[in-house]
Amino acid sequence: RVPGRPRSARASRGVALIEALVAVTVLAIGVLGTLYFQGFVMSSATVSSQRLEASLLADELIAMAHSDTANAGCYANTGVTACGSATAAAYMADWTARALARLPGAASHLPVVNYAADRTFTVTLQWVQKDGAVVRNHTMATQIGA
Repeated sequence: RVPGRPRSARASRGVALIEALVAVTVLAIGVLGTLYFQGFVMSSATVSSQRLEASLLADELIAMAHSDTANAGCYANTGVTACGSATAAAYMADWTARALARLPGAASHLPVVNYAADRTFTVTLQWVQKDGAVVRNHTMATQIGA
């Protein structure tokens, strides 16, 4: 080839095809990256929604126990032998059913609500993430009464 002369058509044959293949490859990688990111965002939003639901459920039960300190032990499902309030027992049964219905896989990880002798009220909720591999949990504790 002589310097200053343009390439012949024969020498540049196939260059446009290679450029097109490179462009398609770069575009495909970009699209796959965007799809992966979208899936990650959706998964994070689901976990966030489940954590919010668990937090609301725990807060609801703690608020009920705070408003009925005389029967706070009735709102626990561990360490309590008997409950003297039919209303509190019914509320606890209803709350447990709602917690199991709202959190995926919670039936295999029942809520644990403990009312200790030092008046510490602890609510622990567990659920299974959609893929079934990760068990998430949320624990909230407070002091009930004076």
